[in-house]
Amino acid sequence: MAGRPAHLYGRQRPIGLVREFVTRPERDGVPTSRRVPVIVFTGPHGAGKSALLSELDSRLDDKVPHARIDCGAFDTAHPSWNLLTRLVFDFNLTAAGYRELPFPRFLTARLVIAENLDLTDVPTAERQVKEALVRYRQAGRLREFLTRLAQEVAAVGPGIGGVPGAERVGRTMAEGGSTALLSWQVMRDEGLTWYGTGPAAISKLIELNRWTCSTNAEDRRKATKLLWEAFLADLRTAFGTGRGARAWSLNCVALLDNVDSGCGAVLLRELTQVRRQHAVDHPGEPDPLTVVATASGAFVRTHAVLDGRTPAAEEACYADYESRTGADSDWYYPVGLRDLTFDEVDAMVAAAGSVRTNAKQAAASVYRFTRGHPAATAVMVDAIVRNGGRTASLKALLRVHLPGDEQDTTAEEKLLALFVEETSGPSFENLVTCSAARDIEQAEHLSRRGSDVVVPPELQTSDAPGGRVTMLPVLRHLLLRQLADDPDRWSQVHRWLRDNGEEGDRLYHALAGRDVASVVAWLVDRLAHTGIDDWLADLHAITAAPNDLDCDDVDPDQVLARVGWTEPSEVVTAAVARLVAALWSAHDPMSDADRRKLFRAVEEELRVLRQNVRTGRARLRDETDRFAAMAGDPHNAELSVDGRPSTVTDPGVRPSAGPPTFAPPVTAAERKRRSLRKVTIAAATAVALVAAVVVVTVMWSSCGDGVAERGGECVGVTDGSYVFDDRLAAVEGRIHAENERVDGEDHVTLALLTPMIPSATGSSTWERIRAQLEGAHAAQLNANEENWPKIRLVLAHPGSDQQEWRRVVDQLTEMTDGPEHLVGVLGLVPSSRTTQRVMRALAAVDLPMVATLVTATGINESKVQGFTRVSPTTRDQVTVLSDYLGTATPRKAMLVFDSDEENLFVSALRDDFMTIAPTRANLTITVESQYDTEASLPAQLKAIMGDLCGDGAPDTILYAARAELFDELVVNVRKRNCVRNRVITVISGSDASVLRTREDLRPNSQDRDADTVILYTPLVDPDALRQDGVVEFEQLTAQFEDLAFGTADLADGWAVITHDGVLAATEAIDRAGAGSDGRLPSRTDVRFELGRTDRDRNQVRGAGGTFTMDPATGNVVGRRLPVVEVDQSWDFTVRGIYDAS
Repeated sequence: MAGRPAHLYGRQRPIGLVREFVTRPERDGVPTSRRVPVIVFTGPHGAGKSALLSELDSRLDDKVPHARIDCGAFDTAHPSWNLLTRLVFDFNLTAAGYRELPFPRFLTARLVIAENLDLTDVPTAERQVKEALVRYRQAGRLREFLTRLAQEVAAVGPGIGGVPGAERVGRTMAEGGSTALLSWQVMRDEGLTWYGTGPAAISKLIELNRWTCSTNAEDRRKATKLLWEAFLADLRTAFGTGRGARAWSLNCVALLDNVDSGCGAVLLRELTQVRRQHAVDHPGEPDPLTVVATASGAFVRTHAVLDGRTPAAEEACYADYESRTGADSDWYYPVGLRDLTFDEVDAMVAAAGSVRTNAKQAAASVYRFTRGHPAATAVMVDAIVRNGGRTASLKALLRVHLPGDEQDTTAEEKLLALFVEETSGPSFENLVTCSAARDIEQAEHLSRRGSDVVVPPELQTSDAPGGRVTMLPVLRHLLLRQLADDPDRWSQVHRWLRDNGEEGDRLYHALAGRDVASVVAWLVDRLAHTGIDDWLADLHAITAAPNDLDCDDVDPDQVLARVGWTEPSEVVTAAVARLVAALWSAHDPMSDADRRKLFRAVEEELRVLRQNVRTGRARLRDETDRFAAMAGDPHNAELSVDGRPSTVTDPGVRPSAGPPTFAPPVTAAERKRRSLRKVTIAAATAVALVAAVVVVTVMWSSCGDGVAERGGECVGVTDGSYVFDDRLAAVEGRIHAENERVDGEDHVTLALLTPMIPSATGSSTWERIRAQLEGAHAAQLNANEENWPKIRLVLAHPGSDQQEWRRVVDQLTEMTDGPEHLVGVLGLVPSSRTTQRVMRALAAVDLPMVATLVTATGINESKVQGFTRVSPTTRDQVTVLSDYLGTATPRKAMLVFDSDEENLFVSALRDDFMTIAPTRANLTITVESQYDTEASLPAQLKAIMGDLCGDGAPDTILYAARAELFDELVVNVRKRNCVRNRVITVISGSDASVLRTREDLRPNSQDRDADTVILYTPLVDPDALRQDGVVEFEQLTAQFEDLAFGTADLADGWAVITHDGVLAATEAIDRAGAGSDGRLPSRTDVRFELGRTDRDRNQVRGAGGTFTMDPATGNVVGRRLPVVEVDQSWDFTVRGIYDAS
């Protein structure tokens, strides 16, 4: 499916390694800090170092406080305390379940640094500091300072999101109660006393102000050291006290890109110095900060361990770190990033999804050329996609045009730009010359011939099988193409390397120079004087030489003919020559020759050799069989220098089941605390006349996980594991099973907030509740088939009358920053004033809402942020009914309405009837009859019937009262004893759709009821949807049948509307996920995407019809409303279908 987030291939283990170093091990059930080094990921240009940090950044989002800084964007002129301030703000912006990190010591320092102190007069400076600290005890003043400081830091360099982002960061730290806490800590507590007691603290802060104002390097170094110490002390306190000590099981994380820049190196040096000193002064008190950095090989060599070895991510771990020795081994842990394996390249090509030819062959071609270099592989896969999925030849792919920043470039140009800044001039030409060298040692030897440039370290890599350090293979292949464009230069360079190299190298370059005769003669002679294993190793090493033949031939004789070889009559020599030609072509990444045919040729010549040698026949037979197997495998990509196929995962690469989540694990202490909180036992003393009785009552006893008894009713949030009623057991069981299935995958959570038990006075029934759950689950299943991330659906029951809505909203709020990753709330049934309070509470925590069966026109009159709905309003319903009636003759009407102002549906329907119907429906309201909930119902119904009798009485009833009274009214109208031959029309809104399920109201054939017609506008109607040709409804009907849900539950529209609400939410989540670079979408991302559902390209093709949503009001747009008539025989007829807008 289009729009999937890019997958970071080959980097599962590095992500897992970071997760290991972020973990705070438990001791006695409580997380503790341990010494953690700066993890420095290293690799050549294009190895994916920055991409790895981006992936980590996205995986840490909404889970762990973290920050990402590109040190290359700053220079050493910027003091490090600005970067530390950025960490403070970013840690709070991303605090997620950690909520807030106050940093009182550090911010106390920043407050004083910002003051313009009179440093020439100590008493004046002391007074100024004290006044400043008193001033910032006011929360408003502190809030202003934090916002101003965030803007100041944002102006220094990229990050935070510019000035608007800075304001948001400042508000984040300054709201939610933390401002008052900070102001107290700054003035009285850790913020001040950490610097000393009494006057000593003030003096220290004045000295800090003096240091930061100084241009003296030593003064600024002392200021930086003190601020680093304050920063780390704040972290230790936050993680060592209160909730942090009990529940914060993962460190904060700082992601620092390009630390080999001046700014980055300085920042890490300062951190290391402070950590070293703290380890001496306070052993056993490490800080809870994990720094993950990226750097080139030069930085790593400066901080290498004594043996100079940099472990690959696949072998790195905390135990390996502890075992290493060296001056910096306690503080830095360099880790190498490997190239991609063939399997990973194959997966990248397959994931492109548009390869028309054999994807495996395309992957093999790409892998031969790039050798798994991540950035180069991505360019080549992009070239395949841009070429319409046609792999063509590798040379043709290099000519494919790709979009660039300013203009389109070819794939070859884009690849070169990954590694070199200029593709002309002496430096580039020297690199072209060096590409002829087999390894860096040869290149240096070549450079001493007259060139003053060698291959830069960032363009080098280690050739593990041979132990050589070489130029990056893909760059070498590109430069060799440049070299081959000048045949004379090609010959001269290889001739010099042949004449001045060691024996093995001489033959390698002899073959590159087309001197096949010398190579064959040497190999034939050596065949008689050495072992077969050594001979085969020499053969493969020599035939790995580059060529300038531009040859795609699979016939060795044709290859030999290109270099002027004349076939000898001697059998062994001819076989060796063909063997050299076939392997030489097979090693050439630019050749599009069919490897299977080349390997078949190798097999044949090895078979000839085996028949004509005296020793080593068994070994040659094994080699023959191996190439026969390779010739039969169409997916062989390449031969390594020792002749092994390299289509399988490198044996040194440990397979991984996937990177772990960064959701902080719940500690034993926190689990115990939560368990105690779930069941609170309160003791109450009741005094009788002569005795004291202690009554212990369970105030909040548990019904199930997340659901507890309150007032005789189980309320709360469940994943389906708690069943509210046996009538809901089947659908809840399916929801729970699906939640369990996706729990191990990337997922977010949606909550369906609606009463799970019918109210005594509402329109909800067990059948309607079940229908909502069935519709929601159907949409969940559809989303989880293709969308990313997956969807968990939880059921939130606020009580049958919403009486426990505050507790349930609190539960949902906790789930936003928890492992559940709640990103939206659905349902919000019914339309009531309580629902308005729920809406405001959810908006306060940035939870987007998709209301389903909420139709009251003015329910969102205050424009609650994040509110949307998928059902038409009561105004839409009355307008459609009025337009239908407007074509008839004028009529008189009675308005029957309810006195329950809490029920916004009935009050909105009443108001809409009174304002819209008289003008558009061609009727006059002559009688108004209000239900009184305390008066006798039979008496009130009798009064209504009386108003329908007599000349000039209304013949139409506009019903705007509670649903549970509607059937009583209908029965009484049908059984009336007056004006029986006059047709009385009863008109109502969407609540009347319940009639579709009320077979008990169908009259018997013997009944002689008075003429009565019912007109209503359902939100959706099965007959109307079929007439409108809505195929999505037919698909939902088929799905209900497959799930063994009763299709009768689709009759009154509650299942369909709920399905469409979940569909709208999941499509918004999918769009948010597609633009998040692999980061799980946040609730603000989802809210933003719901606001974009107003566009035609984002329209929702629901089971109830296609619709969009107005971003200004949140109301649905594009719904079509039917007018349904129920006649005397209880037959339902669709009288018209209208655009609701």
